Amino acid sequence: MTRPAGRLRQPGTPTQIMDISSFKAPLENTAWVEGPEGSRFHIRSTEAPIYRQRILALGRQNSHRLKRDTELQQKITVQCMAETILIDWDGVTDNGQPLPCTPENKLTILAIPEIRDLVSSEAQDLANFRQEAAAKDADEIKSLG
Repeated sequence: MTRPAGRLRQPGTPTQIMDISSFKAPLENTAWVEGPEGSRFHIRSTEAPIYRQRILALGRQNSHRLKRDTELQQKITVQCMAETILIDWDGVTDNGQPLPCTPENKLTILAIPEIRDLVSSEAQDLANFRQEAAAKDADEIKSLG
């Protein structure tokens, strides 16, 4: 009989594997995340119902081509991110001029692979949204005391 790899615990010794309380924290709808060169992006989680509904709808509309067409997959993902994930930004310029957050500019920004990958990974990182909720709870507790 083989034993699983890792450290063995002595019988009767308490072991803390992980604290699940952080996973129970409510998810905020949105969070600000840091971007390159001092920029910030206001994003929504990929767990948000609005994102899930939109990505499913776009997938259904294009299901006959979606499996074979990676360009279409990326186009749908970018469109869905622009409509539901990327909300706003700070510190983004074009030729030194502030770039307003418009539907067209969202598509332009998300066409840049580094920005698209950043927004996508941060939107999937639920810790970004739990941190916002935890900070809000801490502020509320302080105001009560």
